[in-house]
Amino acid sequence: MRRGVAALALALVACGGEPPPDAGGTDASVDAGGGGVDAGEPPPFVEDDRWHRQAVFYELWVRSFQDSDGDGIGDLAGLTSRLDYLADLGVGGLWLMPIYPSPLADSGYDVADYVGVHPDYGTLADFDALIAAAHERGLRIYLDLVFNHTSLEHAWFQSSRSDPAGEHGDWFVWSDTEGLGCEGASGPFGDVRWTLDDVRGQFYFHQFYPAQPDLNFDQPAMRTALLDVARFWLDRGADGFRLDVPYRYDEDLPVCVHRPGTFEFLRSLRAVTDERDAAMVGEILASPE
Repeated sequence: MRRGVAALALALVACGGEPPPDAGGTDASVDAGGGGVDAGEPPPFVEDDRWHRQAVFYELWVRSFQDSDGDGIGDLAGLTSRLDYLADLGVGGLWLMPIYPSPLADSGYDVADYVGVHPDYGTLADFDALIAAAHERGLRIYLDLVFNHTSLEHAWFQSSRSDPAGEHGDWFVWSDTEGLGCEGASGPFGDVRWTLDDVRGQFYFHQFYPAQPDLNFDQPAMRTALLDVARFWLDRGADGFRLDVPYRYDEDLPVCVHRPGTFEFLRSLRAVTDERDAAMVGEILASPE
């Protein structure tokens, strides 16, 4: 989640295979770099489950990168047209900030549909073309998975607010009254993390902006749906994921970080990526004690 943080701390939370002996600690950047890459030649597309430990990653926001149709907004076709440039830089992987349909209340970290492409950026066919062209050049594509919360416009939230007894009724965190907040909560999101929904007549919890209601990780069907999202993108050729605030998935207020349910879900998510020899990195801004 983009919050004006100059340096984003990333920790490797899952990958196929065993880590090399010298692996350890987290890095304050996406660049896992450990060796020089000849900028004159694209890196080879080697099927090695430790490739990411040697690769340089390039984070980009598709919206501001390259416009292909003259509307002033970057798109997937524009990105595809610049892959040779990126390969010439010696980049081994691209981390795409959220490309999903979104009202863009938080740069796309308020997702309205996990299995679509924002219409400003193109279509799923454009994504498929990007994957094919990237792999031809030895580039991997990582997608940003925003699983802690959705947008208010997501169909799950719309269903949850309108039908409390329905399929999605408990997929979000609801309360008849304003409940507790997270321990140590501070920053630009305010002290109150509960917002009254005038449709359901209850308060919903959000660790971030009111436009980003938290998902309820106590709900098994919701967790399964998220795993299916990961499978969807891996089946389309994505090489891995960057996880947005994964340490905050499960909460037992006022404790919002490093809960057992979080680790349980991450193990399930890793099993999905292991099935397809994919990898993940996570935004980890705190350490468990």
